[in-house]
Amino acid sequence: MTPTAETLTRTARGIFLGAAVGDALGWPQEFRGGLVGGQKERDRATPRSEFRGWVRNAGHYSRRYRDPVRAGEYSDDTQLLLATARCCLAGDRWWERLTEVELPSWPLYQRGGGGAVLRAAASWSEDRPPWHSDSARTRSAEERYRNAGANGVAMRIAPHVLWADGPEDLVRRVVRDGITTHGHPRALVGALVYAFVLRHAASSVELHGFGDSVGAATAGLIDVEQVLPMLPSGWGTAQQLDRFASTWMDTNNEAEQLLDNIAHSLSRGAMSNPNSTLEQLGCTDPKVNGSGTISAVAAVYLASRFAARPQGGLVSAAFLRKGDTDTLASLTAAILGALHGEQWLGDLRHAVQDAHYVGGLAESVAARTDLPLKWPTRPPRVLRYSLLKSLLDPHAPGGEFPDGRQFIVRDVEELSGSGIRRAQLTLDDGQTVFVDVRVDPNESSHRRAGTDTDHRGAEPSSNRERKQARQGSRGSENSATSESLDEIAPIRVGTGVVLATGQLARTAGFYARLIGCDIRARGRFAEVSSGLLLHQVESNELIETSGVTVRVAVDNLKESLRRMGLEVPHNRRDEIIELTDPDGRRVLVNQMIVTVTRSQEVHWDRIDANDFERLLVRLLEQSEAYERAGDTTSGDEFDTGIDGLAYVRTNENPADSGQLVIFQAKHSPNQMVSLAEIEDLVNVKLHHFDRGSIGRLVIATTGSLSRTAVRWVEKYNQDKHPMSIGVWSSNDLEMILRRKPEILAEFGLLG
Repeated sequence: MTPTAETLTRTARGIFLGAAVGDALGWPQEFRGGLVGGQKERDRATPRSEFRGWVRNAGHYSRRYRDPVRAGEYSDDTQLLLATARCCLAGDRWWERLTEVELPSWPLYQRGGGGAVLRAAASWSEDRPPWHSDSARTRSAEERYRNAGANGVAMRIAPHVLWADGPEDLVRRVVRDGITTHGHPRALVGALVYAFVLRHAASSVELHGFGDSVGAATAGLIDVEQVLPMLPSGWGTAQQLDRFASTWMDTNNEAEQLLDNIAHSLSRGAMSNPNSTLEQLGCTDPKVNGSGTISAVAAVYLASRFAARPQGGLVSAAFLRKGDTDTLASLTAAILGALHGEQWLGDLRHAVQDAHYVGGLAESVAARTDLPLKWPTRPPRVLRYSLLKSLLDPHAPGGEFPDGRQFIVRDVEELSGSGIRRAQLTLDDGQTVFVDVRVDPNESSHRRAGTDTDHRGAEPSSNRERKQARQGSRGSENSATSESLDEIAPIRVGTGVVLATGQLARTAGFYARLIGCDIRARGRFAEVSSGLLLHQVESNELIETSGVTVRVAVDNLKESLRRMGLEVPHNRRDEIIELTDPDGRRVLVNQMIVTVTRSQEVHWDRIDANDFERLLVRLLEQSEAYERAGDTTSGDEFDTGIDGLAYVRTNENPADSGQLVIFQAKHSPNQMVSLAEIEDLVNVKLHHFDRGSIGRLVIATTGSLSRTAVRWVEKYNQDKHPMSIGVWSSNDLEMILRRKPEILAEFGLLG
């Protein structure tokens, strides 16, 4: 029997509100939740369905602070479930919404987030999938990603259950969602088992019979051959895929054994002992209780065991001693909510944080309506920095949130004795988020006073944000919402940066030759430029340099490199030379160029498509890399999609023609070029181009390419077609144009 719209709404509200209530009730009892007072304090709590306020330890161990949590506030479990729901409302672009918007934005407001999701979110914010690595740091992160098998997928996939068109689509959505943060089959198998049980509960007319849900869970043990084609292109090498497939089969067997265990327990009816069964599953063992398979099977057990008494299942999950109680209670209560709706939650469904928003979002997902979601006007990382900077002013009014929603500041408080300023933000759709900013009066004054690098200055850029994400572990002290601006923005010289060195004279001499001026040492210090110091440390002290890049802009690059005994590879002003200082730090050196400052915004909306094509041709005409540039305007009835062409300049014989390069101009400010547009251009329109053999296609856009389009282009280039494809995004174009202020002025793009 097909459920009515009213039934679907009731079910969706039960799932969403049940999950949020379970999360909020179980969070204080979570073994890794950071409750002040530890296990002794958790043991003092009376198991009952009543929210309570509590205080947790948050922040990195070296910068710990007390995080007050008010009664009914939820954690990362609900935050990510709601983020997934918003992705579903994006329709066919749900995966792009997840990887380009929701995950990169989430660390700003996360509470109790797990290490795997934090690391993956940091990777996506750098526009890099977590399964790709190109350095020692990212290789380590990739290895941790491929070993991530916790319950961070299962806890967020409920919206897909309501949205999917049948079992096969559900499998695809869960796998595609889960693989963005977790690379181990244990996370994905657990999520699939849970998704199939939740789907079964949502479509059930009657309450579960004991063991009824075990059969539904077994249907979620999907053959790996069905899963492999669903993985993103380039997800792994042949060896990695073989290992994944083998591990998947082992994990299916592991989950099947866990399901056999709960089936045996449930067969005893009322004699089934919840505590002993959960202990047997591993739910009280901190080493494994966060596993994707264990959490999912435990929730199936509790929902079946307490199908007729849902309050008992909720309390049993939320107060399980030494358990992953917030996730277990959230998963269990969502299944029970699918069975019973929301009424059984009583007053808790009204008292949980953002109850109205959670219920309303559930109704939107149940209706399966593609909503015109707001997409961010700038990359989430940029908006995140702007938001944090604005919160240094306690009277900040509001603005654009990193995920595109608008926010207003409802309340600001200074957390006692912590140096943390907490801002309570209300987003335009009704959700409440908390953003903690570390405020240091001395650092703040430095930052306001010295924001520009000296013309001979060096700009160290640390990776503390990534380090924090790597160190984060779910619910631990390392998992915090607080941020300081210097953790996400380059540190400028004016802030007073000190670089440790084991050989002061040698390192000072290196930078003196590089910048072309004397550097005098005073005791154990030497000043490279205003605010940048070298500090001699003890000879046996380890110096960590792998996370630091020093950027140096010099007056004359050629002369600077000659002083270093090096040759300039090309006589180009935009050349960047990579060196290594005596302590092993990466040093990037470039010619100082007078440019339009980044504070002057480029207004793409002031020109139309024809102007953009003319601007593109003007750039080609002035480029040293191309010759014989021009447009392709003609009277052809068929649009070939080509707006400009040029030939690669040949240095050996300038009279000869080089490689033919064609350009496609896409004037779409703040919009994304879709995969369909790229495929139409390459597979259809270019076949009508008859002006020669094309060596390279360049797509220039005032927006950007969707992630699926980017992956398609990467795959196309990897396949080594005769024609390669390049992309000039708005960021690339702005970088070029800032060095050509006369073109910006000609087209009226500034001011």
